[in-house]
Amino acid sequence: MTQPALPSEMLVNLARQCGSTWNQMAADAFRGDTSFETGNAIYRFRHGVFMSRSTKATGALEAPRGLQGLRLIGFLAYENGLWSLSAQWKKGALAVMWESGGTKASSFTVTSPTLAFSTSTAPPSRRPTAPMPASMTRIFSTTPSMGVGAPE
Repeated sequence: MTQPALPSEMLVNLARQCGSTWNQMAADAFRGDTSFETGNAIYRFRHGVFMSRSTKATGALEAPRGLQGLRLIGFLAYENGLWSLSAQWKKGALAVMWESGGTKASSFTVTSPTLAFSTSTAPPSRRPTAPMPASMTRIFSTTPSMGVGAPE
C-alpha cells in the first residue's frame, strides 16, 4: 500500500493547537541522548534538541544550519489509512523535527523512514542541596516567666 503525501496541514494545525506543550513533552520523551537512523544518515539529539547528523556514505559529522535548534517531537506513521504522530518509535516511521513555536509548514522537517532508534536516558537533574542550618528553636526546661499582666 502506498503512503499518501505527508500531512503538512495536519502538522501545522497540531502546532497551532498543541505547540505550547510540545517543548516539555519532547524534553520528557527524549531526555538524555537520542539518535535515530535513516537510510542515509544518523541524527543525534540531546534532551530532544538536534545536535548533529552524520552521513553514512562519508561518516562526516555535521550540524546543518537549517537543523540547528530543531526539536524532535515524535514519529509520524501511516497505519490503517491514517497518519499518527507519537513519541513512541516504530521502524519505518518518519521522524518529525520542529522549530519551536513555528506554525508554518516550513517549521517542520520530516525525515525519510527510520530504521533504528536508541536513547540513553539521563537521570533527572538534581540541584545541590545546602546542609540544613542548626535549629533556631530553644527548649526550656522550666516555663519562663509570663511577665507583668499575664493571666495566671
